[in-house]
Amino acid sequence: MALQQGKKPHQVRSGIHTTNLTGVFPEGQIILYKTGLHHAGEILAQILSKRTIDEQIIIMADVASANTSKINLQENKNIKIANCNSHSGMKFKDLANKETETARKNRIKNHETSEYLNYFLFRYKTIFKNENLTKNMTPKEQLYFHQNHSLPLMLEMKNKIEQDIHNKIFEPNDEIGKVYKFFSNHFIKLCAFCYFEGAPVCNNLSERMLKSIITHRKNSLFFKNPTRRYRCRYFNLYFIYSKRK
Repeated sequence: MALQQGKKPHQVRSGIHTTNLTGVFPEGQIILYKTGLHHAGEILAQILSKRTIDEQIIIMADVASANTSKINLQENKNIKIANCNSHSGMKFKDLANKETETARKNRIKNHETSEYLNYFLFRYKTIFKNENLTKNMTPKEQLYFHQNHSLPLMLEMKNKIEQDIHNKIFEPNDEIGKVYKFFSNHFIKLCAFCYFEGAPVCNNLSERMLKSIITHRKNSLFFKNPTRRYRCRYFNLYFIYSKRK
């Protein structure tokens, strides 16, 4: 159909994506789901276009450009973007796990994680401990606490990466080099929780919200197409079930 309409193969969208938008307000949470051939940024842009007030909002998302590419930040200066530190920390954790797996395959006993990886893992662990300590604080108190206890750790990691890159300790295309590049490229947005009141450290809330709906999506593979009426009925039942939960 797309080819008949003159679209090139690389312009044809395929694959079903599930987007979750969780709005956190003093009164509670609003949770939205969308499953289809869209990208998250398209849905987010549609919702933001309906705003009637101009107060500051913070959007927490992973670093994928599709999540925020449709948002004009020049025209919407009260929209701040924050990136997920869980994803960033997991990249260092994955490298540590690969080290452990390599040691196991080579039958190396008493293996310990590399010192350079522990440097980052320890600091991220401390940052998430700091986040737990702020649970009962006001947004203003949380910001002040993170600025004094978490921002120095983020800056230490940034400085460590800059030193290692300058001293050419790792090749840029090594696995650790790619993780370094990821952290450096997104550093400002990763530090949003140290700059803006109410900015979360990570995107774990939305990730949790996605788990159950993704399970449904996987169970829907036998449906003929995305608009099949039985699928729509199932979504309505799922919505009622989730609401009652």
